[in-house]
Amino acid sequence: VEDALVIVQGKVQNDRFSGGLRLNATQVWDLAAARARFGRCWSVTLPAGTLPTATQARQAVASLAQLLRQHPPRIEATELGDVAQGLAVRFQLNRGDAVADLELGTQGRFWPSEEALNAWQAWAPSAAMGILYEGA
Repeated sequence: VEDALVIVQGKVQNDRFSGGLRLNATQVWDLAAARARFGRCWSVTLPAGTLPTATQARQAVASLAQLLRQHPPRIEATELGDVAQGLAVRFQLNRGDAVADLELGTQGRFWPSEEALNAWQAWAPSAAMGILYEGA
C-alpha cells in the first residue's frame, strides 16, 4: 500500500559493491500488527468516583462486548493449534483506598487497528488508556 507506515526488523550490513548499507529484512509489520506483536496489553485506567448503578454497569459491559466483536483478534493457524493475535485488555479500577487490576481473558483480545483504538476512546472518554509495550 502506497504511503503506508511499516515497521521492519532486519540486519544492516555494509554493502561492498555500492559502498553503502544493505538491509536484509527478516520481518515486516503494518502498524496494527506491530502493536499486536510488541504490545503486552491495552491498559484502561478508569477514573475514581462513584460506582455505577447496576443498569449502567450492564450497559457498559454490553457496549464493551460489542466493541470487542467489531474488532476481533486475528487468528493464526499454527502447528499447535489456532492462536489469537491481538492485545489483551487490562482494567485498573481505583476506588479510593482500593485498587484492582482486572485482565480480560482470551475472549477479551482485540486487533489494535486505528479504528479499534478510536472506538475504545469513544467507549470511555474519561479513562486513561494506551498500549503497554514489552519491557515497559
